[in-house]
Amino acid sequence: MKFTILCLLAVAFAVYYVHEADAFRRRFRFRVRIRIPRIRLPPVRLPRIRLRIRFNRIKHALKRLTMRKPPSQWEMLANRGVFVPECTKAVREQEPDVHASDVANLCNKAFDFYVAHGPRNEQGFTNAIVRAAEVLFSRDQPDTLSDEEIAEMEREIASDSNEFEDTVDFPDPDDTEKVV
Repeated sequence: MKFTILCLLAVAFAVYYVHEADAFRRRFRFRVRIRIPRIRLPPVRLPRIRLRIRFNRIKHALKRLTMRKPPSQWEMLANRGVFVPECTKAVREQEPDVHASDVANLCNKAFDFYVAHGPRNEQGFTNAIVRAAEVLFSRDQPDTLSDEEIAEMEREIASDSNEFEDTVDFPDPDDTEKVV
């Protein structure tokens, strides 16, 4: 213990000496040029000092800060940047044939419903997507074509493509004349 105190006093004296020497140099820089040698000490190892927090208020405040519960995944979905990719993934798993722009519109509308109306859980997430789909793809739009109409259109397209095959002549690469 005495040795530690002596070491601390020696360090304090050395720091004070160096500080005074620098102050003296700065003060008399232009008037007097005196070189004061600096004392270089080897590094001193001081014993570790254990700090204890004695104030209960600080201890409990730190405990409260570190024990804060992270937000759940459903609370994180209240951010559009998190909601839209999750919604897109969910819609793509259920309906892989839906066009990408329709999925994007659906997910943006679903986010508005999720934030405004839905509870922050899986049921609220699903309900928001279903409600957005009902709003965007309501029955006011004409129904899709029946299978018979689709087959008829495919036959027309096939017959049109046959007509073009007969009329178009492609030159044979071997028969072309070389232009000199």
